Parts: sequence; C-alpha cells; structure tokens
Amino acid sequence: MGFSQSIIIYLSNIVSSITFGIVIVPLILFYLMRDMFKFKENLYIFVSKKNKKEFKEVLEEIDHIISGFIRGRIIVCFIVGTLIGIGLYFLNLKFALIIGIISGVFNFVPYLGPIVGVILAL
Repeated sequence: MGFSQSIIIYLSNIVSSITFGIVIVPLILFYLMRDMFKFKENLYIFVSKKNKKEFKEVLEEIDHIISGFIRGRIIVCFIVGTLIGIGLYFLNLKFALIIGIISGVFNFVPYLGPIVGVILAL
C-alpha cells in the first residue's frame, strides 16, 4: 500500500469518527434522555422481582455518574471556549469571541474544539 493510500485511509477514518461523534452520539443521547422513563420501565420487565430493588439502585448510580460526566464536559467546554476566546482576543484576532464560543461548543466532542478553533483562527 502506498503512502498516499495510507493518508487517504487515515483521513477517511478521522472524518467518519468525527461525523459519528457530531451526528450519531447526540441523536442517541437525545432519544435516550427524552424516553428515559419508558426505557427504564421496559428494562424492569427483564429483571426478576427479587432483583428489582438492586437493579433500580444500579440504574440510579449510572444516572448519577452519567449526569456528573455531562456536567463535567459542559464545564470543560465553557473553560476551553473562554480560554480560546481570551487568547485570540489578546492576539487581536477578529471574531475572537465567536471563535471561542464555537470552539467551546465543538469541544463537547473531545479534541474537536481546539482543532476547530485553530482552523477558524487561521
């Protein structure tokens, strides 16, 4: 396999993973959060009566962990967007605030925000 073919394969993998992260993951999360009650009720059908209490506790712990993770990602997005915006402002770049906001939003997909910020700043 030639060097150019390797680069094409590598770039196509990057594009597909970014597309998956930007499009599919938020859609799945949206529908899971929207129908979480129905989803939990349907899961209880498969659990025996003696294990329902423990299963409910596990689901609550999972909910707590995922909520903490999402809150953490939102905080990181805010911090990254703010720092990029401030940094670009001090470099006297036009639209520093807008680039910072866009970078912060895209940072929800790890590593994508700073990359978008650098591309927009160029």
